[in-house]
Amino acid sequence: MKNTILVAGAGGYIGIPLCHLLINQGYRVVAFDRFYFGQPVSEMPQSPEFHTLRGDIRHITPDILHNVEAVIDLAGLSNDPAAQISSTLTHAINYDGACHLANTAKKAGVQRYIYMSSASVYGRSGAESADEEMECKPQSLYAELKLNVERELIRLSDTTFQPIILRNATVFGLAPRMRYDLSVNIMTRMAVREKFITIDGDGLQHRPFIHVQDVARAVLLALQLDLPLSVPPVFNIGGDSLNHTINSIAAIITEEIPEVKIVHHPLSLDTRDYQLCFSHARTTLGFLPTRSIRDGVREIVHVLTTDQLAGTQPTCFTAQWYTDLIEWEKRLQPLQLDGHLF
Repeated sequence: MKNTILVAGAGGYIGIPLCHLLINQGYRVVAFDRFYFGQPVSEMPQSPEFHTLRGDIRHITPDILHNVEAVIDLAGLSNDPAAQISSTLTHAINYDGACHLANTAKKAGVQRYIYMSSASVYGRSGAESADEEMECKPQSLYAELKLNVERELIRLSDTTFQPIILRNATVFGLAPRMRYDLSVNIMTRMAVREKFITIDGDGLQHRPFIHVQDVARAVLLALQLDLPLSVPPVFNIGGDSLNHTINSIAAIITEEIPEVKIVHHPLSLDTRDYQLCFSHARTTLGFLPTRSIRDGVREIVHVLTTDQLAGTQPTCFTAQWYTDLIEWEKRLQPLQLDGHLF
């Protein structure tokens, strides 16, 4: 009998590639998502082993997790700008919802639980490469809540419930539910469409990066890992060659797209500056990234230069899309009668 995996946030940037990988590896997949960005049926796996379930992690019940062997939590408002739109909503989804999902999974007898955290929990490390033992100094609500969920998962961990926490580097690369609000992706889009790249501050701030397809591979390895309780279940996901400054990312892009200007904005509110050590993931997970920044830039350039509509969809810009949804709800709610607009 095939193992059943529930993927929360399955309709997102990472979720769709991950669902394809899991199906290709022989798993049965339940794609659980609120689908705020639409339900991309044509982009999802076309398989009898793939099932879609529309729902909210804040209200998931144990019966949904019946006969589920593992849960992968990708859900939540997905970056710092989106999290700043409403601190109340962000806390309700990213912390309360994540903790509810984990507790419900444990009650339902789910053994393996993979949580998609973020390298942003480190905040600042400067020239020093942060390993999983380094003190975390989150610089945003998004990162702070990620760290708090990690702590709840560690508290829940025992011989019957085994969480693994993946602290992803900043993700880049092409995916069906494309995002152009991530550093490499948005800088590449600006270079192609605007012929310039804007950089906040001096561009010397460090960031670790990871391709979206490699993130899916890391999740698969975590799913299959036999991890003793004595081994720390937290992993930085990325690669040593993918620790970059923002300036070095811009340099790669301008090598691929000639005659692009780089414009620095002297004032920057972005205080994040960190690079990561990946030895734990390399030795314990057996994870090494397979795609470079240049690979990601080239695939995005190809799409943007062959399809003039690519990168114009409102759903490609996460924070603005959430802002629009909240505004539309405010406008439409007073017009409803008995819960219906028409």
